[in-house]
Amino acid sequence: MKKIAWITDSSAYVPDKVRKHNDLFIIPMNISFDDHVYKDGVDLSAEQLYKKMDDMDGIPKTSQPALSDFIELYTKLKQEYDEAIAVHLSSDLSGTYNASNLAAKLTGFPVEVIDSRILSYPLTMMIEKGMKLHSNGLGAKEIGDILRKEHTNYQNFILVGKIEQLYKGGRINAIQKMIGSIFNIHPILQIKDGTVQLYGKARTKKKAINTILNQFDLQKQKNIIKQVQVLHADVIDEAKSLKERLLTQYKDIDVLIGPISQTIGVHGGKGSITLVWKIE
Repeated sequence: MKKIAWITDSSAYVPDKVRKHNDLFIIPMNISFDDHVYKDGVDLSAEQLYKKMDDMDGIPKTSQPALSDFIELYTKLKQEYDEAIAVHLSSDLSGTYNASNLAAKLTGFPVEVIDSRILSYPLTMMIEKGMKLHSNGLGAKEIGDILRKEHTNYQNFILVGKIEQLYKGGRINAIQKMIGSIFNIHPILQIKDGTVQLYGKARTKKKAINTILNQFDLQKQKNIIKQVQVLHADVIDEAKSLKERLLTQYKDIDVLIGPISQTIGVHGGKGSITLVWKIE
């Protein structure tokens, strides 16, 4: 059996138990303020990020890892591994997938680079599934073909914490921002077909969460769903409350809580909450 290295980027939420895997490598994305460039999840805490964002007029810029970062990593891995599988956030949202692909070609390291067509915790779940498939004897090419179809099984909804962040980042225009502020509109976004789409909007955060939970309930009635992920932007108490609500209503699911990647939090702002589940 060939020795495989597993790679993802910091847009993924990777729990500590997975992060400690000896063959897993996470390449950080960049968050740029006027005075400094930070590595996502490495040298800037979530608390520091949201404080700095509150103190500035615009928002920081996010960018993919440099091509040189991938080349350095793959050159190193080439000495220790036979091949690799890299799972990255949707290519419609970032150039990370393309940079990873190019670096693999330039270094001559056989990397099965996968455009996940999604983001956040599902990337970790895809890697865990790949590891299991590898332990059952499948090679990188076979695993890659399977993982590229995985995104159709995931539902990923994002409740934006601060509509101002979308405005600052140029995601909505001034009129939409004004309407949102006056009527306290909370947009609900959905990751679908690799892109961020507007799923709906609600007058209050409570109603927005109920909208997402109603969708979950409809799908739960028709499908097997074993786990829900509640990811948050520095609002752990809200995430815990949502977890309790889910566990009270559904006795056969597991609920995982974790932080939203800082790269994602830049665009949604503090208070953003993401709900993710996989249809088995």
